Amino acid sequence: MDDLEPRLRVQMHRAFFDHLKSKLDAEDKSDAIAWLVRLHDELGKRFKAVLPSKRTQIDEHFDSTLFAQQLTARAYGYRELGPLVECTWGLLRMACAPDMDVQLQEAYTEVKAALVPGAAFSVTVPLYLRLAHGQLDEIIRRIEELRA
Repeated sequence: MDDLEPRLRVQMHRAFFDHLKSKLDAEDKSDAIAWLVRLHDELGKRFKAVLPSKRTQIDEHFDSTLFAQQLTARAYGYRELGPLVECTWGLLRMACAPDMDVQLQEAYTEVKAALVPGAAFSVTVPLYLRLAHGQLDEIIRRIEELRA
């Protein structure tokens, strides 16, 4: 029974990102775009909470208004995602504990391997979001643990 909550959380995350992928594959992407913008905005807010001294850099890379405009105009692809991935993992490296370096590098490597010309946006973006939020979840969990 003790492992039910973590297993349920994993299943819920998997279902969410599978659903996001299906929305990105759909003809009408308006629901997917709304979700992506919210997740992008949330990622920026979480980074600002963890790394307040990097607020300016975070604001530059996590401009949700520009992101929404680019997505709506279908002017956001793997080339635009690359710099965001670099910024995200740079911030994660600043925020994480040294014992997370291997885990962080593995997540980065997985995202970078998926980020190739012609890669399906519906695959790379959910992967990026899942791994970035997952790394931040662990960092925040550890911070909260220290507070207790």
